[in-house]
Amino acid sequence: MKAKTLIQSMGGVAKEENLFTLESHIMPNTFVLENEEPYPGYHGMNLPTDNKPISIFLMTKNKHSVQKIMRLNQKIKKYFNHPFDAVPGEIWINNDKIPCIRIRNLDNYDLVGDLQKCFYSEGILFQKKRTVRAEGVITLKKVFNLEVLEDDILKDLDDDSTFYFRLPKQLSYQEFVAVIKNLRNNIASEKTNFDAALAAIYTKEILDVVRIYAKGASLAFLAELRGLVEIEIKRLD
Repeated sequence: MKAKTLIQSMGGVAKEENLFTLESHIMPNTFVLENEEPYPGYHGMNLPTDNKPISIFLMTKNKHSVQKIMRLNQKIKKYFNHPFDAVPGEIWINNDKIPCIRIRNLDNYDLVGDLQKCFYSEGILFQKKRTVRAEGVITLKKVFNLEVLEDDILKDLDDDSTFYFRLPKQLSYQEFVAVIKNLRNNIASEKTNFDAALAAIYTKEILDVVRIYAKGASLAFLAELRGLVEIEIKRLD
């Protein structure tokens, strides 16, 4: 049997989401955002629908490195007895760039304020509360845990519905948005049920990739999607 090829490396993801201010379950007078849809391009029937928060963004006064947040993850998990995952990032809202810590995997909303207090006790300062309901561009730094499948398509080992394929060249975020928009306009509607984000994975070289979220996506579908993305990229030239 062929040995699996695994990749574990740092990288970044950029995506657009509709965001709004979380009004309750937070530390007083702090700025916390939540996304209205975790994968806005995907409209399947089996997205999480319970009362667990999916992605929470703690808006911070200062920008923090991946190393610092990873170390705080390890430290806080020793005394905060609930699962969570935190990664650093930034969010552009109305031409304003704000640093943040993205929180996932919390069991319920009641834990948001408690986790905030842990980060605060470790020296993280939060932005004062603002009321926001707007589209934002989110950039996150994270560790990728991947398996290389056929045709060099990558599977996210932390999420069975998330995959990646390499781009033929680096794209700006604006170019990426145009490529995905044009792609959706030029394919059959039954093939548009996926969410896409722009990502980069730092190996010996930088891998510019598309992150695809789609439940039960086949290798054939992902390979077809990659080919269609490449066609749209050529049209940009």
